[in-house]
Amino acid sequence: MFNLKKIREKRKLVKYLARLQDKNLRYPNGYLESKKYLIDMIEWLIASYEGRAGDPKVYLESLINTKHHYDDYVDEMKRFNILPLSETEKLKILISEINFLYYWVYYKRIVGF
Repeated sequence: MFNLKKIREKRKLVKYLARLQDKNLRYPNGYLESKKYLIDMIEWLIASYEGRAGDPKVYLESLINTKHHYDDYVDEMKRFNILPLSETEKLKILISEINFLYYWVYYKRIVGF
Protein backbone atom coordinates (compact mmCIF):
# COMPACT_ATOMS: atom_id res chain seq x y z
CA MET A 1 0.00 0.00 0.00
CA PHE A 2 1.32 3.40 -0.94
CA ASN A 3 1.75 6.08 1.64
CA LEU A 4 0.14 9.19 0.08
CA LYS A 5 1.93 11.55 2.46
CA LYS A 6 5.33 10.27 1.35
CA ILE A 7 4.31 10.46 -2.30
CA ARG A 8 3.31 14.12 -1.86
CA GLU A 9 6.56 14.90 -0.04
CA LYS A 10 8.63 13.29 -2.78
CA ARG A 11 6.63 15.10 -5.47
CA LYS A 12 7.32 18.41 -3.72
CA LEU A 13 11.07 17.72 -3.81
CA VAL A 14 10.99 16.59 -7.44
CA LYS A 15 9.08 19.70 -8.54
CA TYR A 16 11.46 21.99 -6.64
CA LEU A 17 14.50 20.30 -8.18
CA ALA A 18 12.95 20.54 -11.64
CA ARG A 19 12.34 24.24 -11.11
CA LEU A 20 15.96 24.76 -10.08
CA GLN A 21 17.15 22.93 -13.18
CA ASP A 22 14.79 24.74 -15.56
CA LYS A 23 16.88 26.40 -18.28
CA ASN A 24 14.25 29.11 -18.87
CA LEU A 25 14.65 30.53 -15.37
CA ARG A 26 17.56 32.89 -14.98
CA TYR A 27 19.58 32.84 -11.81
CA PRO A 28 22.52 35.17 -11.12
CA ASN A 29 25.88 33.87 -12.31
CA GLY A 30 27.29 31.36 -9.84
CA TYR A 31 24.12 31.13 -7.76
CA LEU A 32 23.32 27.48 -8.45
CA GLU A 33 26.99 26.55 -8.07
CA SER A 34 27.00 28.16 -4.63
CA LYS A 35 23.96 26.05 -3.66
CA LYS A 36 25.33 22.79 -5.09
CA TYR A 37 25.49 21.13 -1.66
CA LEU A 38 21.78 21.88 -1.08
CA ILE A 39 20.85 20.60 -4.54
CA ASP A 40 22.77 17.42 -3.71
CA MET A 41 20.79 17.22 -0.47
CA ILE A 42 17.49 17.43 -2.42
CA GLU A 43 18.68 14.66 -4.74
CA TRP A 44 19.64 12.58 -1.69
CA LEU A 45 16.20 13.12 -0.14
CA ILE A 46 14.52 12.02 -3.37
CA ALA A 47 16.69 8.89 -3.34
CA SER A 48 15.65 8.35 0.27
CA TYR A 49 11.98 8.34 -0.71
CA GLU A 50 12.77 5.88 -3.49
CA GLY A 51 14.55 3.56 -1.06
CA ARG A 52 18.01 4.17 -2.51
CA ALA A 53 19.33 6.12 0.50
CA GLY A 54 19.02 6.05 4.26
CA ASP A 55 16.65 7.69 6.71
CA PRO A 56 16.83 11.51 6.76
CA LYS A 57 16.49 11.62 10.57
CA VAL A 58 19.50 9.35 10.99
CA TYR A 59 21.47 11.45 8.50
CA LEU A 60 20.54 14.63 10.37
CA GLU A 61 21.67 13.13 13.67
CA SER A 62 24.95 12.03 12.12
CA LEU A 63 25.59 15.53 10.73
CA ILE A 64 24.96 17.03 14.15
CA ASN A 65 26.98 14.49 16.13
CA THR A 66 29.96 13.99 13.82
CA LYS A 67 33.30 15.28 14.97
CA HIS A 68 34.76 17.26 12.09
CA HIS A 69 38.48 17.04 11.56
CA TYR A 70 39.40 19.93 9.34
CA ASP A 71 43.08 18.93 9.14
CA ASP A 72 42.16 15.51 7.72
CA TYR A 73 39.96 17.22 5.12
CA VAL A 74 42.79 19.56 4.09
CA ASP A 75 45.27 16.69 3.81
CA GLU A 76 42.87 14.72 1.62
CA MET A 77 42.20 17.69 -0.68
CA LYS A 78 45.92 18.42 -1.05
CA ARG A 79 46.54 14.77 -1.86
CA PHE A 80 44.41 15.20 -4.99
CA ASN A 81 45.68 18.73 -5.77
CA ILE A 82 42.33 20.32 -4.90
CA LEU A 83 42.21 23.68 -3.20
CA PRO A 84 40.43 23.07 0.14
CA LEU A 85 37.74 25.34 1.52
CA SER A 86 38.61 27.41 4.55
CA GLU A 87 37.48 26.06 7.89
CA THR A 88 34.89 28.82 8.14
CA GLU A 89 33.44 28.03 4.70
CA LYS A 90 33.36 24.33 5.55
CA LEU A 91 31.46 25.03 8.78
CA LYS A 92 29.01 27.35 6.99
CA ILE A 93 28.19 24.57 4.55
CA LEU A 94 27.73 22.08 7.42
CA ILE A 95 25.40 24.45 9.26
CA SER A 96 23.41 25.08 6.07
CA GLU A 97 23.07 21.34 5.45
CA ILE A 98 21.92 20.75 9.04
CA ASN A 99 19.44 23.64 8.80
CA PHE A 100 18.08 22.42 5.45
CA LEU A 101 17.66 18.85 6.62
CA TYR A 102 16.17 19.89 9.98
CA TYR A 103 13.45 21.96 8.32
CA TRP A 104 12.69 19.16 5.88
CA VAL A 105 12.55 16.38 8.50
CA TYR A 106 10.42 18.26 11.01
CA TYR A 107 8.43 20.79 8.93
CA LYS A 108 8.62 19.47 5.33
CA ARG A 109 9.80 22.90 4.17
CA ILE A 110 12.62 23.67 1.79
CA VAL A 111 14.86 26.43 3.15
CA GLY A 112 18.25 27.84 2.28
CA PHE A 113 17.68 29.02 -1.29
